[in-house]
Amino acid sequence: MADSDYEDFTEYEFIGASGNSAFDCMVIGHRSRIDTPFSASELESWIIRFEPSATTEGNVSTVFDYGDTSWLTGLWRSLEGPVYVSNAEGIVHIRKDFKKKKGQAAWKEVQLEAQLFGIWGLSDTCVFTWGKAGGKHVMFRFDGKKWNPMPSPEDVSVLHGLSPDLLYAVGPDGTMARWDGQAWKSVRIAAKSHFTGLFVAGPDEMYATTEAGELWEGTSHGWSKRAEAEDSLWDVAKYKGEVWAAGGEQGLLKLKGKTKKLECIKPNVEATAFDARNKLLITTNEILVETDDGANFKGVGRDALRKFRENEPPMWED
Repeated sequence: MADSDYEDFTEYEFIGASGNSAFDCMVIGHRSRIDTPFSASELESWIIRFEPSATTEGNVSTVFDYGDTSWLTGLWRSLEGPVYVSNAEGIVHIRKDFKKKKGQAAWKEVQLEAQLFGIWGLSDTCVFTWGKAGGKHVMFRFDGKKWNPMPSPEDVSVLHGLSPDLLYAVGPDGTMARWDGQAWKSVRIAAKSHFTGLFVAGPDEMYATTEAGELWEGTSHGWSKRAEAEDSLWDVAKYKGEVWAAGGEQGLLKLKGKTKKLECIKPNVEATAFDARNKLLITTNEILVETDDGANFKGVGRDALRKFRENEPPMWED
């Protein structure tokens, strides 16, 4: 098969950027077959770094830090720089130093006894990863030195919180739980479908989204449905007083004031994930977008993975 023929059935997408901004972040990029259902055995996963540059076009350089045929399932980068990536084969990839001398290993790999499906952190001494082992749900916490097992709620899709004793986890079938530092406590919520996004804005202000397009708002006293989109919502974040929702093909959505309505702010920004710690960093399938005021938007990385790999046979064919 000619190299160009691979493009007839190959698709590329970004998965969950994390960092200070679109011009200073890292993201997972997947290359997979478009003509068959998703398969972890027919996949390329790449860790891609975008960093400020005074010499390259768009003032950003693109570095393909790591790539192989394993399924990289999640990425979180601390604002200090280190990055943590989970792997479905139970490996956590860690890179702390981006100025390593030639010959030094850039990435450290830690093998945990589990399939890992996601990763997220509060700091470089408080990083969580989760998955399954022996048919049971498991979770580990990194304290800066080692990964320690900890209790896990039911199946986890997203984890978010404010401190080690104030965490929420959501997952399939309306699963939600709160961690108080000692134990997970189930939270009852009448969601229609799987949770997709979660954001803890304060001890008494939380938001969650579902595949059914629901935007839920929670307090310490309970949760209620705040708004509903026409199609699936994929993530939620509160940034500078505004609540944003990732609407996929519906575009970038925002909760309209104190109403129960979501309005489309950028129909051409098909948002799938957020990082709202510094700039509002927005992931779409093919481009990373940032804003610091909700009015002006900048994008980088369009077709970066495609341009890098389109003339190369898929790694899974080797």
